[in-house]
Amino acid sequence: MKLAVYCAGGFGREIYDLAQRINHIENRWKDIVFIDNYKSECFFEDVGLFAMKDLPYKPGEIEIIIANGEPAEREIIYKELQEYGYEITTLVDPLAVISPNAHIGKGSIVIGYTMVNSFATIGENVVLQSHCVIGHDVCVGNHCVLSSGFMPSGKTKIGERVFLGLNTCTIDGVEIGDDAVIGMGAVVHRNVEPNMIVMGNPARPIRKNEDKKVFNR
Repeated sequence: MKLAVYCAGGFGREIYDLAQRINHIENRWKDIVFIDNYKSECFFEDVGLFAMKDLPYKPGEIEIIIANGEPAEREIIYKELQEYGYEITTLVDPLAVISPNAHIGKGSIVIGYTMVNSFATIGENVVLQSHCVIGHDVCVGNHCVLSSGFMPSGKTKIGERVFLGLNTCTIDGVEIGDDAVIGMGAVVHRNVEPNMIVMGNPARPIRKNEDKKVFNR
């Protein structure tokens, strides 16, 4: 079996390194390549880079992991790959600590020094960057991106396609709606409405996330 990292930008390089660490221990893949429809050159020597339409591997010959930091784009890619029939794999860093009672959904990425505690539920195609501490009974919806240092207290509920900035935290039982963006360092004391951008301590609404984008390109 081979592995393809979908998106060859900076985050893609991080995921390539993660895959190498996993492969060193588990020997899961014979080869690791990149998929990117816009890049013309790979950052790594002797590593293949293909546009999706030119991928020389059929479903069943390769697993794919999505390395895109935009929640809405992660969902689009995820659904496209499902339509093509490709297997979307899950990557958990050997240095992550996962409770045996926690659930990590298909296609998700858990990077090192993150902890997922008892009965937490992580949805499909979610990114947990390093040093996240996911409290007991926390529920994270599909296609979310949780930046480094995110610490939700117990029973926090996070909707789909949510972006949590660096070093954000929530109090027990707070709910964050679909497509919300939580700015770095925010302390969330109250529920956050869907499609809302909030920042600060305590976190306050700034404006609607009308274009459902996190990063300006």
